[in-house]
Amino acid sequence: FTLFTDPTQLVKLTLNYLLFFLPFLFAALSIGLVFVKKASKIGYYYFADLLGAGFGGLLAILLMWLVQLGTISLIVSILPLCAGLLNLKITRRKEYIVLLSYSAGCLFFLIFLWNQPLSLKASPYKSISYALDLPDARIEVENHSPYGYLQVVSSPVQRFAPGLSLGSQIEVPASPVVFNNGNWYAPIPVSDKALQVLDHSTMGAPFRIREIRSMLQLGAGAGFEVRYALLKGVNQLDAVEPHAVLIDLLSETFASQTDSVYNDPRVRWHSLSSRSFLEQTEAEYDLVQLPLLGTFGGSVGLNALEEDWVLTREGFQTLWNRLHENGIMVVSCWVDMPQKMSIRLGALLSDLLQQNQVSDPWNQLLVIRSWGTITFLLSKNPWTESELSNLDEFCGKLQFDQVSADADPSSEPFNLIQDPYFETNLKKSIGPERDSLLTHFPFHVKLPTDNKPYFFQFLKLSRWQEQKTRWGESRTALLELGYFLLVITFAQLLVSAFALVLLPLFKLKKAESGKGPILIYFSCLGVGYMFLEMVLIKYFALYLGHPIYSVSAVITVMLISSGLGSMYSEKLGLHGKPHIRILAIVSVFAVIY
Repeated sequence: FTLFTDPTQLVKLTLNYLLFFLPFLFAALSIGLVFVKKASKIGYYYFADLLGAGFGGLLAILLMWLVQLGTISLIVSILPLCAGLLNLKITRRKEYIVLLSYSAGCLFFLIFLWNQPLSLKASPYKSISYALDLPDARIEVENHSPYGYLQVVSSPVQRFAPGLSLGSQIEVPASPVVFNNGNWYAPIPVSDKALQVLDHSTMGAPFRIREIRSMLQLGAGAGFEVRYALLKGVNQLDAVEPHAVLIDLLSETFASQTDSVYNDPRVRWHSLSSRSFLEQTEAEYDLVQLPLLGTFGGSVGLNALEEDWVLTREGFQTLWNRLHENGIMVVSCWVDMPQKMSIRLGALLSDLLQQNQVSDPWNQLLVIRSWGTITFLLSKNPWTESELSNLDEFCGKLQFDQVSADADPSSEPFNLIQDPYFETNLKKSIGPERDSLLTHFPFHVKLPTDNKPYFFQFLKLSRWQEQKTRWGESRTALLELGYFLLVITFAQLLVSAFALVLLPLFKLKKAESGKGPILIYFSCLGVGYMFLEMVLIKYFALYLGHPIYSVSAVITVMLISSGLGSMYSEKLGLHGKPHIRILAIVSVFAVIY
């Protein structure tokens, strides 16, 4: 965050880069020396290098399960020390003494750090830092795994009440909260009293409108909405939560406090990503509900580069297919300033109805809002008069505002919003003016698809000056921080590559001619390899159910198989046309994938 407001942070960033640069530089030097000295058998040594890299990825994931995060780097640092010892040929006693002293010093230092591991201090901008500042806050549980660094924080004043009605008089009890990698993840439902807040929020609407017997809860977290649904009479519930360690936490450590929501026979838990589960199941439900989207006060854009395979046109169509004939789909989000997310959600739902031959979306789509949250309720069939009457009673009692095409513009809302065009834009995103609004809106709110599943990416570079004038440069940067980090990183890579790769090659080219085609050839191989790897990681996350499995499987298989190819290439030689046939085969398989 502070890079955009405090120039001194650039110095710290540069020092961090230097610390990371040195080990990679010396590792590359050691590998490069082997390749230069053993060029006649480069295929075999490259195979060994890639084999180690492939299994190193699996080793890292294994270590994340077995040891504390602060000690993983200590174990890894022993490996290059062993590799260096294997490569040395000692001819004099003095060299032997120096080497022995150096190795012993390194090992003693590592043993010391093993017993006194480095503490990982969360950034002050992480949400867990705010939670630990609350009175009597303490960390109850800590767990590390490839899924992330999971911590449970409790405090007598830490409460979960999203968009609670301003007319509500209920007492909101404290709830423990799960943080993953320092970010807020989910509240833990430790009492029925804590669940009452959903009765007094817009997210309780579907249970007031229609009887719900079967339900699918995506992004179930620690089971807050799941336990609430059971209290409302749901007797068949599928809860989808990709964080497997969190599910274990519910079934063991917090089983008694959560009324054994994990072990309830009415609930089936699935440790998969939401879209993966939707593609695998053929069940149909009375209610399909997504988790609350965004953050209080609006997202700062850190999620701009993260894919969400549910919040796409294809993902919403899959949700529609999972509804019973009279089923309801519910999506809720925080009121965002400036408005972006609510417009995109309204447009996605309107587009979904249009794809399924619904001429008037307002017959099957209800929108209600409080001071802080908006809930969209989409029915597979038109709402009945009694259901609309139930909603009117619910909203009137709790002082929620309904957004509809025929709402009286002169009526005073219960909950005022600073942006005077908020409701107008929301109606346009659902009505016939949708396409015009999406095209001319100052933020990028066009519908995400499976080919571009970036729901939280809103920045329009063409409107950057306009946004900067309105919000200020530092504020605008924070609105789309994820996008700016991508642009800045890419610029740094270009400069670094030119200085560290291309400049040395220019000098080499003066000494030896004919290097241009070789540079182009290997550059194309590298770019193609990385692009294919990234695409496979993204799409195999859908197939395998979680990004962790996708990353480990794709990287390990590609590195090891590439190593095998390098070793086999020793037999092919450089003459003839085998490499042309091989490149043709690779291209065909890439296109098929």
